Amino acid sequence: FAPEDDEELFSGGTGYLIFSDIGAPGYPKSIEVEGRHRDVAEYYAIGGPGKIGEVDLEAKRRVIRPLGQWNTMEIMARGGKIVTSLNGVPISKIDKHNYNYAGNIAFQIQGRKVSWRNIRVKAE
Repeated sequence: FAPEDDEELFSGGTGYLIFSDIGAPGYPKSIEVEGRHRDVAEYYAIGGPGKIGEVDLEAKRRVIRPLGQWNTMEIMARGGKIVTSLNGVPISKIDKHNYNYAGNIAFQIQGRKVSWRNIRVKAE
């Protein structure tokens, strides 16, 4: 990853907010799964301690596709744990978090055009 690759083509932000309290004033308390290319699949506790969880950088570097190509992301949240896979490979996880309430799923866009396709939500 060269930071300038991301800055020039995609300086905006995008992400997936899970356990989102979208009814609260201000930015919603949630866990953000980052969607921006250089930070993809990293976690941020919004309304909490900030950056959390573990990321396998080697796996991420190996499987991420270049800017302009589609990546597939799967986010699984179950039993207080979260695992995010990129292009079929698990690359980040949270073993424990304090967002233990029913919340919404939200899509974040900041500063640039973003496209999604084939979105699926499965409740278990």
